[in-house]
Amino acid sequence: LRRPAWIVAATVLLAVCHITFKQLFALADLPRFAAYGMAERTLWQVLLGGSGFLLVWRTPLVTAGRVLGWLALAHFVAFTLLLHNPLWNVQAVGPLPVLNLLLPAYGAATALVLWLRPTTPARWMSDAAAMLLLAVGALSLLRQAFSGTILLQPMGAGEDLLRSLLAITLALAYLAWGARTGQRSWRVGSLVLMLGAVLKVFVLDAAALDGLARIGSFFALGV
Repeated sequence: LRRPAWIVAATVLLAVCHITFKQLFALADLPRFAAYGMAERTLWQVLLGGSGFLLVWRTPLVTAGRVLGWLALAHFVAFTLLLHNPLWNVQAVGPLPVLNLLLPAYGAATALVLWLRPTTPARWMSDAAAMLLLAVGALSLLRQAFSGTILLQPMGAGEDLLRSLLAITLALAYLAWGARTGQRSWRVGSLVLMLGAVLKVFVLDAAALDGLARIGSFFALGV
């Protein structure tokens, strides 16, 4: 009965820690949640993941550390990536370009995916998750550079074209990393992202241009 008892005790302790942590931000209404919700989730994610890493690195509690890592990753996916994503939910991410809450949130999640790679059923799953997080994080940072701390602002034509350029740049970076490390999953991911960017340019971006601008966009895409 020792192992189940330790599991129950650790679960109760984690719940108490989380309830205590929630008091620091005291998100009692929607305006306060919009202003500080992203900060609260990101800090809790970093604390969970960092505690798990320290347990694996400094103690024999390897399983407990990895469980904390998976909990931190699941917390990010459920709340920051899906439910309260700043791209479609009113969440303040910070006024500064790049140096805002998006960078630690997506950076920590990507690091957790790569750190937990040995515990996943297949290597390509963690690589695909890392590529997805990098792409969504980069697009979110680009959105913040144009809209500010709240990302739900109207999008201009210049930003839309930069999104296509960013996707192509990321695809080239994935290809370079896959070629350097010999990982086929990153090269396949590069192909998928590149095809998606090319289709977007042909179907959506070029439809909004005419004359020399359309010729220039096709030329740039060919290069």
